[in-house]
Amino acid sequence: MSRENAECDNNGIRTSINSSKQLVNRESQGEQYGASLVEYVLLVSLIALVCFLAVQSMGGAVNNRISDAASRVNDA
Repeated sequence: MSRENAECDNNGIRTSINSSKQLVNRESQGEQYGASLVEYVLLVSLIALVCFLAVQSMGGAVNNRISDAASRVNDA
């Protein structure tokens, strides 16, 4: 094999390696974005669940207080 052919083969290998590195970097960045998105969805879901449970547990008490206040206003 001549020297020119060897240089072409080496350049082709370098290009292939660089392309592979870029592909791996892009995929790992996409995985980080996906992981962050999943974490945010889980966090928002947890907050929504806590709010729902708080409203369920305190809903009756709040309703009673509002009803008492409304009847006092009507009686006045």
